[in-house]
Amino acid sequence: MSDGGGGAARAPVPYQLEPPPWRPALHHSDASLGTPGIRKLHGMTPPSEHTLRHGATLPPLVPSETASMQTHMLDRIGGPAALQLLGDLFERVRDKRRSGAQLAGAPSPLPSRVTLNDAKLSEYVHQLADPTVPLYRLAERIPHGFRGARLLDMLLHGSLHGSSTARSVPLSRALWLIRIIGALELDATHKDVHKYTCDWTVRVLHWMTQLVASLREPTAWASQWSYGTALVDRMVQESLIEPYMLYRWIITQLGKAHDGVRACLLQWAVLHTPAILGHAALGTALLSALGDLAAEPSWLGQQADIHFAACVKEAPLLCTALPLSMLAARGVPERLQTQAQLLHGSLAPLLSPGVDIVDAVAISLLDRGTSTTTLFADYFLARHASAAVAQHRLFLLYHWACTEARMGHHRIFVAAALVQLLDECQAQRLVLPDGRHLPCPWTPFSLGDATLQWIDSLDANGPKHHLHVTMAARLLGVLAQKELFSYAALLQRLMARGDVRAISELRTSRHSATVPIRLLRKIPIPRASISLQQQRRFTIYGARTSESYEEATKRRAIRELRRLFEWDEVVPSALPSCVSSPMLSSAPLSVPSSPNLSSALGAQPHGATDLLNGFQLHQRLPHLWSASPYIQARIVDKFLLPTLLNDVSGIHPDRFALAATLLTSLHAMEALAKLMCALLDGHNLMCVVSICHTIAAHARVWDALDKTSSLADLISPYALADAPLLPGITRVVPATGRGMTLALARHALAALSDLDESVIRYAPLPQAPLPSALSPVALATEAVHVLLTPSAAWDDACTALIAAVPLDEAASLLCTQALNLLADGHFASDALLTCLASLAGTAGVCLDLVAHTWIRSAWERQATEPAWTTLLLSLIRFGYLDGDRLVQEVLCPFLRTAHPSHAGWSTCIILLHALVFTYTVPGSPCSLDVMGHACWYDVTLVRMNLGLTDGFVPLLHALDICQAPSSADCTQLLQKCRPQLRTLWLSYPDAVWHGFQAVDAQRRPEALRAIQAVLDGSSNERTDAWSLRLDDAFEGALAALDIRMRWDVSTEPLPSPVIWRAPMDILLRWDLPPAIVAPFTTMLLMELAASDRPGPTIVTLARFVQAWTGNLIPCDTKAATRAVTALPAVASRVSRDEWLSAILSVLRCTTTAAPWVNVLDLLIQSAGPWEAAVAVRVQSVLPPATLDAWLYQRLSSSLRCTSASVGSLTRYDSARTSPSPWTQLEAMYPPVEPNRDPWACPLLDRTGLLSDLHAQKTRETMPSIQHGAPPWLPSEQSYGDGDDALSRYPAVLPLTKRRRSSISPAPKRARH
Repeated sequence: MSDGGGGAARAPVPYQLEPPPWRPALHHSDASLGTPGIRKLHGMTPPSEHTLRHGATLPPLVPSETASMQTHMLDRIGGPAALQLLGDLFERVRDKRRSGAQLAGAPSPLPSRVTLNDAKLSEYVHQLADPTVPLYRLAERIPHGFRGARLLDMLLHGSLHGSSTARSVPLSRALWLIRIIGALELDATHKDVHKYTCDWTVRVLHWMTQLVASLREPTAWASQWSYGTALVDRMVQESLIEPYMLYRWIITQLGKAHDGVRACLLQWAVLHTPAILGHAALGTALLSALGDLAAEPSWLGQQADIHFAACVKEAPLLCTALPLSMLAARGVPERLQTQAQLLHGSLAPLLSPGVDIVDAVAISLLDRGTSTTTLFADYFLARHASAAVAQHRLFLLYHWACTEARMGHHRIFVAAALVQLLDECQAQRLVLPDGRHLPCPWTPFSLGDATLQWIDSLDANGPKHHLHVTMAARLLGVLAQKELFSYAALLQRLMARGDVRAISELRTSRHSATVPIRLLRKIPIPRASISLQQQRRFTIYGARTSESYEEATKRRAIRELRRLFEWDEVVPSALPSCVSSPMLSSAPLSVPSSPNLSSALGAQPHGATDLLNGFQLHQRLPHLWSASPYIQARIVDKFLLPTLLNDVSGIHPDRFALAATLLTSLHAMEALAKLMCALLDGHNLMCVVSICHTIAAHARVWDALDKTSSLADLISPYALADAPLLPGITRVVPATGRGMTLALARHALAALSDLDESVIRYAPLPQAPLPSALSPVALATEAVHVLLTPSAAWDDACTALIAAVPLDEAASLLCTQALNLLADGHFASDALLTCLASLAGTAGVCLDLVAHTWIRSAWERQATEPAWTTLLLSLIRFGYLDGDRLVQEVLCPFLRTAHPSHAGWSTCIILLHALVFTYTVPGSPCSLDVMGHACWYDVTLVRMNLGLTDGFVPLLHALDICQAPSSADCTQLLQKCRPQLRTLWLSYPDAVWHGFQAVDAQRRPEALRAIQAVLDGSSNERTDAWSLRLDDAFEGALAALDIRMRWDVSTEPLPSPVIWRAPMDILLRWDLPPAIVAPFTTMLLMELAASDRPGPTIVTLARFVQAWTGNLIPCDTKAATRAVTALPAVASRVSRDEWLSAILSVLRCTTTAAPWVNVLDLLIQSAGPWEAAVAVRVQSVLPPATLDAWLYQRLSSSLRCTSASVGSLTRYDSARTSPSPWTQLEAMYPPVEPNRDPWACPLLDRTGLLSDLHAQKTRETMPSIQHGAPPWLPSEQSYGDGDDALSRYPAVLPLTKRRRSSISPAPKRARH
C-alpha cells in the first residue's frame, strides 16, 4: 500500500497495553507479576471469532475461588519459622525507614536591599498591597527605609503617605515583609534573636501607643485599630514579638486611656485574658485595672465588672493582692476578702501577739461613741472573726460593762444591745438600717451557756478587770429582760454544783462569798413568775415565813422615798403655763425656788463630787442604797415610776432633777425615758431644759435602748426658731418663752444624730455681735432693772429694746448690761436668767463672744464683785454659752498669766469650782444653795462632756504653773478629782491627746509632768513611764499614749520591750509624723536583720503594719535593703507564719530593693498556699523592670516551679528563638511545578525543625478540605509505606544558590 504522498506504506503497530510511567509494578524484582490494574496476555493463541465477538474468557487463577485459605494461612503464619521471618522483615523495614529520611537542607540566601526613588517605592508598596502580585517577585529587591513606625504605617495605610484611597497590606504579605526586613537586619547587625525581637516589640508597642492617641474620627480609627490589633496578634502567633511585653502594655494602656479607646482596649484584653491570668503579676495588674474601670457608673463599667468577676473565678489567688476597698466594692467572696485582709495586715492575727494587746484595741472601740450597729460590726465582725474570738470578745464586753476602770451609765445598755445583735447575727436575721444583711461567719454558739461560763470565771478574773459586782448584776438583769440570760439556769447551775444549800443556817453564813453567789442575790429578775420568786427566796433565806431582810429593806426604802418627795402630804400643784407670764419667785436667787424640797434636803455640804452627795441622797435614802439591785429594780418598777407618772403635772425642775438623779444612779434608764416622754408630752416647759441635758448626756443609752427616734420626735418642736413677724407687729419675748430651750434642744438632737443618721441636725448657732457705740444702752439697762424688780411686768421688759435694735444686737446688749449691773452688786433673778435665754434663743445666737469680751474687760478693770458668775453659769446651763470654750479661752489664759494679786482670782476660782470640779462653797454665787437643784443638775451634766474634748489637760497644765494666792486649794481640789480624772483618761485617751496638742510645744514637757502627777498621785520629778501597764486591756490605750507623748517631747529611742507591748492600732491613731515613724520603723528593721531571735520584732512590726493606713511606711532606705537581704536567712530562725509576716511587713517599707528576687526564689521553692499568696503580693508591687528581668532569667536558666499550683508565678511567655522565626522565607522563591509523585520532590528543611523532629516524607497524602479536594485519590499514588525508597528513587541533589528552582529528575525503575 502506498499513502497519498507516494511513500511506502508502514505496517500498523499493534496496540500494547502499557502502564503509566508513574505507576509502580507489583514488585520491583519480578516484572512478570505485572502492574496493578493491567492484565496482559502472554503466549496465548490468537483470539477466535467467538472471543472477538463476545470477549475473552480467562481461566481462573485458582481452582476454586469459593474456598478459603484462611485456615491454611493461619497455620503457616503461626509457625515459629514464619514468625521469625515476619519479625526480620519488619526490622528491615524499620531500618530502611530510619535511614531513608528524604530531607534536604535548604540554605536560604537573603535578598539584597536596594535604594528606590519615591515613584518606584510607591509602586513597590502598591504591588505589596496587591495580593495578585507574587511575593517572589517582590523578594528580588527589598527597598531601604522601611523600619519601625514607618514600616507599620505603610502596612496600615498601604501607601507611603497614608492615602485615603489605598488599602492596607494583607496580613500575610505584611508579615512576610516584616520577617524579611527583620532577617536582613539580623544578618547585617549580627544581633541576638531575642534582643532583636524585644527591640522590635518596643517599636510595635510605641506605634500602637501612637495609634491609641490618634483617635480623631471614630469610623476611620476603628478600621485602623482593627488592622493594628490583627497585625499584632498575627505577630504574636508567628513569634515576631514578645507576648509578655504586649500583655503588660495592654494592661498599662487600659488604666491610662480615656473615652472610647478603653472599650477597644478592654475587648482586646478580654481576648488575651487566659494568657494574662497565666502570669501572676500581669493578672493582678489586670484585675486592678478592671476594678478601677468597674467603679464607673457606665456601660463600660458594667462590662468591666462582669469580666472582673470572671477573672476572679478563674484565678482567685490573684485578687488577694488587690486593695481591700476594691474587693468589698466588687463583691468578692468573703473567703478571699478575709485572706486579703490577713495579707494586708502582714498576717498579724496569726502571730498570737498577746490577748491583752488585741483586747486593748477592742476596748478602745467600745469606748468610742458610735452607733450600736456600727460598733457591732467593728467589734464582733472583725477581720479575724471566728467562734472562739467572738466568745472571747463577749467576755471582754461583759468585763468592760462592769469594770470600775471605765465611766458612764451607758456601758451595760450598750453591752446588752451588742449581745442582742450578736444573737440576731447568729440566727442569720441581722439586717442593718440600710437594708444590708450581715451573715454570721462562724458556727453559732449558745449565748446563755457562754454567759454562765463568764460568771464562773469571775472569781479568778474579776479582780484583774476591777469587777464591780453590782454592775455585773445590773448587766445580767438587762440581759434577762431581753431574754438573753436565764436566772433560773444560773440558779439551777449553782444548785447542781452544791454551791447553794437549803439548810437552816444563819443568813450571814449560809453561803460562800463567791461572785456567782453574790450575783444570785443581786440580779434583778424582770417579769419573774411567782414560783421563781419563791424559789429565789427559799434558796437565799431557806424555809422561813417571817419578813426577810430584803423585804424589810424594801419597805423602809419606800417610806424614805415618800418622805423625800413629800408624797405623804399634798402634792404641790403644777406650775402655771409658761407661754404666759410664769409665777417666778420675787426673791433673788439666794433664796431657793422650792422651799419645801430644799428644807427637806437640809443644809448643803462644803464640797461635792457628784449629784448624790450634792443632793445628800446617801444620807436621806440609806435603805435604798443598801438594798440589792433586785430590790432597787422592784422599787422602781412597782413604786417610784408609777408614782412619778401618776403626778406628771406636779413635777417641777427641782423634782425632776432629783428623780433623774435617782433613776440614773439606779441605772433605771428605761424608767427615766418613760418619765421624760411623759413630761414632754405634757408640754412641761420648765423641765425641758433639764430633759435636753439628760438626753444629750446619755445619748448612747438611748441609742442602745432604741429610744432615739421617739425622743428626737418629742424634742424637735423645741428646736424650731420663731417665724419672722409681719411688718407692724410688735414682738414680745416672754421671760420664760420657748426660745430658752432652742439651743439645748438642738444640742440634744446633735448628740442623737451622731448615733442615728435619721435624726435631723441643725447648723451651729452664730455668735451675737458686740454692742456698738451707738447702741441704745439706756433701753437695755432699763430692761435689766425691770427683770430684777420683783413682781414687775417681765414679759414686756424687752419690748422697747427689741423694737429699737435687731434681735441679735438686743441679746448682746441685754447680756452686757446685765453683767455690768451684777458686777455692781445686784443679785440675779430667775426672770433675768430665763428672759436673757429666751431672747438669745429667739434671735438664734450664742453669747460666747460677748461674754468673753466682757470678762476680759472686767478683769482688766479689776472688778471684784462675783455675782455676775451666776449669770454666766445660767447661760452655760441654757446652752447659749459654751463651757468648754470659756475654760479654754478665758480661764486657762488667766491662770497662766495672772499675777497673784489680781482681783479676778476669786471669780476665776468660783467658776472653776462650779463648772469643772462640781465643788460648792457656802455663800458662793455659784453654789448649790444659790443656783438651785435643777441648775446644779444641768451644770453637772455639762461638766460630764467638758473633759471629752481635751481631757482637762490645758486646764491641768495651767493650774500646775499658775500663781494663784490659794494654790493649796487648787491642789486639794486636784487630789479629790484625781480618781475621776484617771477614769476619764482611761475611757477617753483621745481627749488627753487633743488636750496635749492644744498646749504650746514649748510647754508640753510641763503638761506631761502634770499628767503623770495626777496618775501617780504625786508631783515629784517624772519617771520613765506612767504607772500604767501596756499589757492591760483597760490601761493599754492610755499607756500607749505615754509612748506617743514621750516621742513628741523627746527624740530618745524607746527600749524595744516597751515598743513590743504597745497596741499599735491605738498608737497610730494619734497622728504619728514621719519624723517619728521613720526612726521607729528603721529600728525595727535593723533588729529584724541583726537579731538571732527576731520573733518579737516581727510581731511588733506586723502589728504596726496592720495598723498603718497609708501606702509605704517611712523608713531608712539602707535599713530596708538590709532587712530584705536578711529575709532568706530569717526563714531558718522563725516559724513559717512569722517569716511570711516579715516579708509582708518589709514589703510595706520598700518595694525597690534588688534582693527581693532572692526572696521570691525562696518563696517559690516552698510552694505552699500561703507562700504563693505572699509571692503574688510581692510580684504585684515590685517594679516591672525588676520583675520582668527576674522572670526571663528563670526562663533562660530553665528553672521551674516544684508545684503546678504556683506555675503562674514564674511564667514568662517569650517568642521562639530557635529556630529563628525571622528566617522562614519560603514565599520568596518561585513556586515548584507540581509532581504527581510526592516522593519525587524532596522535603526542604529551611528552618531545621524537621530534622530536629526526625520527620520523613510519605507517599500517603492527607486530604485537606481547607485546600480543596485532591486531584487524585491517595490509592492512585501509593499503596506502600516507603520501604523501598532508596532503591526506587535516586538521591536528591542539593539545591544550588540560584534563585531559579529545578524540577527533580523523573523517577527511574531500579535495575533488578
